Amino acid sequence: MKITYNSFIFNLLAEEQINLPHYKGSTLRGAFGVAFKRVACALKRQNCTDCLLRTKCIYSQMFETNADGESPLGRVETVPRPFVIVPPETDNTVFEQNSEIKFTLTLIGRATEYLPYFVYAFQELGKMGIGSGRGKYTLLSVISENDGELIYSHDTQTLHSPQKNELDLGDAVSWFIEQDGEPSQSEVTL
Repeated sequence: MKITYNSFIFNLLAEEQINLPHYKGSTLRGAFGVAFKRVACALKRQNCTDCLLRTKCIYSQMFETNADGESPLGRVETVPRPFVIVPPETDNTVFEQNSEIKFTLTLIGRATEYLPYFVYAFQELGKMGIGSGRGKYTLLSVISENDGELIYSHDTQTLHSPQKNELDLGDAVSWFIEQDGEPSQSEVTL
């Protein structure tokens, strides 16, 4: 089984003071979700579960995905989100004007096709502001974590298509094996 993924480093420049909580990930992801819905949703006042466009909507595919039909996840009703935001690796909670903030975004599977929406949503989030004082920022650049390629630059306002990466899970997947009536986890290492 192969999974497509890409990891990117997002570089932000604080236009004014930005105040974030100790755990920055929840704020970053929550605010990003609001911005993503603003840029990707055609029927913003509609509840996603009742929306006619739900199956084709990028926002719904990224944030409101349900396991339809037979799922390899068993009885799980919602599937995991196809992206991971790794917050800035710093204990700082106050980012002064002109300071840089970096975080990593990993897109998994079909989400790799929607990088332009992620970039645009983070641009718009910078205009909306983030944190307790709604501090504004500019998205300076997006760099491929895998090969260091510049994917987006604020200076040129261009977005390049990154090289796709594939992860072959093969035998490295954790398998759940029934032993003596109790589920146990054994891991196969390549």
